[in-house]
Amino acid sequence: METRRIRRPSALPVILFLGAVVLAAAGIPPAPRERVIQGRVLDWETSRPVANATIRTLPPSRQTCTDSDGRYSTGGLAEGVGYTLLAGKKGYRVHHQDLPSHLRSLTCDFILYPDDRVKEPARCSERLRIDPTPPRSIRGLIVDWRTDLTVAGVRIRTTPPTESVLTDDMGAYFIGRNVQEGEYTISAEKEGFIMEKPEGYRFRIGPDSMIRCDMPMRSQLPPPVIEPAGGTFEGPVRVSIRSGVPDAEIVYTTDGTEPKKWDTYKYNGPFLVRKTTTIKALALKAPWADSLTAEAVIRIGETGAVNAPFVRSFGLEAGGRERIPLDIDAPCTIEVTAEWEGTARTLS
Repeated sequence: METRRIRRPSALPVILFLGAVVLAAAGIPPAPRERVIQGRVLDWETSRPVANATIRTLPPSRQTCTDSDGRYSTGGLAEGVGYTLLAGKKGYRVHHQDLPSHLRSLTCDFILYPDDRVKEPARCSERLRIDPTPPRSIRGLIVDWRTDLTVAGVRIRTTPPTESVLTDDMGAYFIGRNVQEGEYTISAEKEGFIMEKPEGYRFRIGPDSMIRCDMPMRSQLPPPVIEPAGGTFEGPVRVSIRSGVPDAEIVYTTDGTEPKKWDTYKYNGPFLVRKTTTIKALALKAPWADSLTAEAVIRIGETGAVNAPFVRSFGLEAGGRERIPLDIDAPCTIEVTAEWEGTARTLS
């Protein structure tokens, strides 16, 4: 008699299914499965691999570096989350790509453009962020509109307030704390830069919103230098104005009003100030943002000024006269001392 062994089906799939049903009924979301991204980073000019380039994600997860062949592989990415992948290295422009949220594993290659202006080092060190991915977040890049380079150290703020953060060495930021549903305005601040949209960017955060908001900024010309920078002088003063940026145009006023691009004196060289004057100057050059206004107050012979006294001595015969020329543009006190027959008298 032939005996057959009956193979019983495994109970593991049933147990996993029932467990998922129980978690769903209790309102507990299942743990996200880890995703893996791999790829290669190449130089745009030479097509050679770029070693020690930093690979970073937004929202932050695992940071990794390319090997000697320009290859990388990073995990720790939650499934169902849309990430932005960043690649950068000192001497190269930062490059970024948005990744689809539905793929578990994918290949993402980068071509980096060499640029000697990139002085900020993208630190190449592996680390793992243990913070869980928040359900609502705001992320983005800050880019200089003039140079097309990302900007590090920019202060990012929101209204209503969430958390105040700085862009990293790749010009990226991420806000994941205290982000609630509702309307928000986001702005960026850094000395020497102004936002292309000064009023900020408005958007609405939903229950599971992950907002991407890149903000262009424009580097601002430094204020022009007025020489002398101000002070009190006995007589006319020659004033010059210069900018630290070659070929920048300078406009100025001498009546204390704010200089404008139009209907204002254009600086062509030094000029003479003969009376008390408030000078204001502005530097202009596209595609830079206009500079802040420089100001200098030049005071000429004003009362209360500590100036060396004008002294002139001379002798006169009886009935004689002496003419003394005076160049006076402001109220002052004149004292004349006359001495005769041993007696001195002062007239004011």
